[in-house]
Amino acid sequence: MPTKPSYPEQEFFAREESEKIHKLHEKQKEELSAKELKERKNLHFMKCPKCGNDLKTIRISFVDVEECPACGALVLDKGELSKLKTADNAILKSLLEVFKKDA
Repeated sequence: MPTKPSYPEQEFFAREESEKIHKLHEKQKEELSAKELKERKNLHFMKCPKCGNDLKTIRISFVDVEECPACGALVLDKGELSKLKTADNAILKSLLEVFKKDA
């Protein structure tokens, strides 16, 4: 175990070395976390959150969503629900315009 340096210059270099070691450990920790996140993503990518089976991509109103063939669950990515709402509103509005012209 290292002893505490007795001179200010030695203390400075000991502190510098300690900071370098600390930064190295932090960098290694971040790299390990990134690797773990990538492995976790690959493990769960395109899997049903309900039953764990593989998902397949289907198209609903010009929006690609994922569906589980086993349990029928629909999985929406961020923003897909609002796209579906917008698409449905556009379809409904166009249908209303058609019926208004006939009346």
